[in-house]
Amino acid sequence: MKAWLFAALLLLPGVALAQAPEYSYSGPLNDAGNPTLKAASTANPLPTAPGSLRQRALDVASVTTGGTAVTAINAGNRVHGGWIYNPLGAGAALCINEIGTATTTTAGSTTCIPADRTYNVSPGAGSVSVNSSDSTHPFSGLAFGG
Repeated sequence: MKAWLFAALLLLPGVALAQAPEYSYSGPLNDAGNPTLKAASTANPLPTAPGSLRQRALDVASVTTGGTAVTAINAGNRVHGGWIYNPLGAGAALCINEIGTATTTTAGSTTCIPADRTYNVSPGAGSVSVNSSDSTHPFSGLAFGG
């Protein structure tokens, strides 16, 4: 929209610009003034109220020995999810398992990604296992904890 037309609209009687709605939170706050996190239920310990995300470095960022899984994200460190990246130029696929031990092929709960691809880790309480068929296979990523 041309600037002069916009200015003219502001001067017309009865013309009002839309405003973003205001939101407020009336629940309990922690000492930092943020909403208090609470579990959805005893069976689901993941928080359900908004809060700050804590970025955590991966606990391990390399498969040392090909075919031997490593724990990239320890239990409790990915309550808000995360991501794992298989770098460009990697000689083999990177295999990720969020509920068990990763193998070197896509099967069951293991998903393998080729080089220059990112895997989105779902929010959860358990650890994340990573494997590759080659040794000294680096990878990167972040986990989002509470």
